[in-house]
Amino acid sequence: MKPYTVTLVAITAGFGAPRATAVLAVLGYRVVNYWLPPLPGVVAYLRLRLNSGAADKAKTAVPPTAG
Repeated sequence: MKPYTVTLVAITAGFGAPRATAVLAVLGYRVVNYWLPPLPGVVAYLRLRLNSGAADKAKTAVPPTAG
């Protein structure tokens, strides 16, 4: 656990929240701000990798034009 996570719990509890609620709030904050952003990035990366392979195959299937 990072020092600022402990500080966030202490500050939240200092404002009157029960300690268990403060811990859950800070852990929820960490999930939303640290673990959720990579998920769309992974999805975008995989879509780009899969679509680029299909685009390369489509390019090779098209005969060259004379001109």
